[in-house]
Amino acid sequence: MPAVLSGALAALFVGSLTNTIVGIALPTIAGELGGQDQVPWVASAALLTMTVATPLWGKAADRRGPRDLLLAALGVFVAGSLLAGCAPAMGLLLAGRAVQGAGAGGILALTNALVAGLVPARERGLYTGWFGVSFGTASVAGPLVGGLLVGAPGPGWRWCFLGVIPVALAAAVLVRLAPRSVPAAPRGDVDLLGGALLTAGASGAVVLLSAGPRPPRTAERPRRAPRGRRPARRRPAHGGCLRRRRPAVGGPDGVLRDQHQHLLGQSGAGAEDGHRAGEPPSRGVRREG
Repeated sequence: MPAVLSGALAALFVGSLTNTIVGIALPTIAGELGGQDQVPWVASAALLTMTVATPLWGKAADRRGPRDLLLAALGVFVAGSLLAGCAPAMGLLLAGRAVQGAGAGGILALTNALVAGLVPARERGLYTGWFGVSFGTASVAGPLVGGLLVGAPGPGWRWCFLGVIPVALAAAVLVRLAPRSVPAAPRGDVDLLGGALLTAGASGAVVLLSAGPRPPRTAERPRRAPRGRRPARRRPAHGGCLRRRRPAVGGPDGVLRDQHQHLLGQSGAGAEDGHRAGEPPSRGVRREG
């Protein structure tokens, strides 16, 4: 039982790793194989086939048992990884990613079905937690491993696909140790129409969102100040060190009084009072008398 669980965890790890490891390698792939407009499909092709294949693998497991179908899903995954890793052109890379996604969908669905058939219901929560740890580790380690493979002078981006093949083969060897269980009576017929509608709906949604027209870029309009508020004044280039002289203000009796002359008069009066108290007069003030 521990060996089978280890194989299921390894299979779930490589099935989840392929969705996160390839993101950081996309610029390098586009630079070598070309096809800048097809780069988003390197990730979308695998996600699309994974979405469509997951319920189909699960339905097939209800009729044939999870162990044999999990081995078949690992075989499809290895074939897709080999095709993507050796692809000389962008078209073959996309085909390999589509096959790889179909196998990964089966891995995600059948690992849980395999453990559910081997473990009592009381202990399934523990193994579900281990599956969560495996999935989270693949999500975090994917960009790191992809960056190391792309940045290293030897391996290159192709090992983002070829490097998972040995792990998938080791997982298949361990999964094969699980006992084979086949349902006594198939539960329901295969819904071919539902599968076709699911495939068409998911494919149409992905194509529509990926190939939709982009909105035109419009020039930004200057913002207007809200009503009732005056626009903020710009500060002068000298930092506001110079003080503006206020204009003359008319008093109640109609006589114009200059504030500057009023301040000079106050400084002269202060200097005269200081001289009378024995203090020297301040500079710039003319002494009368």
